[in-house]
Amino acid sequence: MTEKFFKDFERVTVVDGSKMFLDKVKEKVKSDNLELVCAMFEEFNPEEKYDVIFMTHILEHMDDPVSLLVRSSKWLNKNGRILIAVPNANSIHRLIGVKMGMLEKKDDLNEQDKLLGHRRVYTTELLTQHVESAGLRVTHSGGIMIKPISNRQIESQWSDELADAFFALGEDMPDLCSEIYMVAEQV
Repeated sequence: MTEKFFKDFERVTVVDGSKMFLDKVKEKVKSDNLELVCAMFEEFNPEEKYDVIFMTHILEHMDDPVSLLVRSSKWLNKNGRILIAVPNANSIHRLIGVKMGMLEKKDDLNEQDKLLGHRRVYTTELLTQHVESAGLRVTHSGGIMIKPISNRQIESQWSDELADAFFALGEDMPDLCSEIYMVAEQV
């Protein structure tokens, strides 16, 4: 994902708590305009402000996601935006898990969620509540990919064309996508 950012952004700062992950980014992305910061978001304290902050798969790990949103909104330049992506409790694959008895409720955490350190999965309503409680305004929202089966099954069984079709279908059915996203800005 970091490589793709350079198509639209002159400079990119990547913050992650995993040195191993950052080392992989450094190997793949060759740019003098890339800054890698090994820190947890709760500890990150930038000296500069940003036009865009991507929070992809961060909030579901936080004990207090609203405080992180409040804190990170102070890192924005005027008219800056935060782009958020989180797992969707209403995803087809989670709803199937409920019907199969693998989950009691759609927002329960399964073993994989717990292994990854998830504290919650989101509905659009919960994400909106967290964003607005942080004093931000949602300017756009949607979904990413209809996902009827696990990532492991998709990777081993689907062609690129089939995956692309399910990504495109997600644009038509955002409430059922595996992930939901929001664009938020300061009020």
